[in-house]
Formats: sequence, structure tokens, C-alpha cells
Amino acid sequence: MIVYADHVNFREQIPDPHNVELYLSVNDKIKQQDSTNLLLFQIPRLLSHVSQIMTLEEGDIILTGTPKGVGPVELGDVMKAGIRVDGKELDEGKIEANVEEKPGPYTFKQT
Repeated sequence: MIVYADHVNFREQIPDPHNVELYLSVNDKIKQQDSTNLLLFQIPRLLSHVSQIMTLEEGDIILTGTPKGVGPVELGDVMKAGIRVDGKELDEGKIEANVEEKPGPYTFKQT
């Protein structure tokens, strides 16, 4: 399940997008947790760059960077991500995804 935010309301809840805590858990164990104030490039620059390469549409999610805690996931794992502003979690920013096989011709091969 992915919950998308109402963009107007969501913006009002994040007065400073460069001071927001993002987190990711796998099976309810926090794996990544850091602030957007650590980004090397601020959000407007990232959006500008990405939009020069592809069209951004409502509901798109841009993931960038490699914060500490990167690691593998396995089939059956449950990943959850979210946003906190001043320690308060935003319900509109919650994402939950089950790790499962992707249907189709894709085959993972280690190199």
C-alpha cells in the first residue's frame, strides 16, 4: 500500500523541506533514518535536474542518495518509510511495501 499526499495540505505541513527526517524500516527494524539537511543538493536543484531528463507527474516519488543503513531485503520482508517534521510523523507521508517477486520477464542475476 502506498499513500499519496494531498500536495497542498502536505506542503503546509512541511514548512522547511530541508529540515525533515526520513526513515526506512524493514520488518519494523529501523534501517535508515536521517535528515534532509544532509542532502548534498537541495530539493529544487534535484527536481530541476530530474525534470530535464523525464516528465514528473503527480504521485511520482524521487529517491536519491545513499544514507547509512543500506542493505539487502528478502522476499516476504515488509518495508515501511515515512516522514517526520519536528518529531511528528505525517500520515500522508507513510509508505508500506511488501517485498515480492516482480511478475514478468525480469530475472535477477548476480554479477
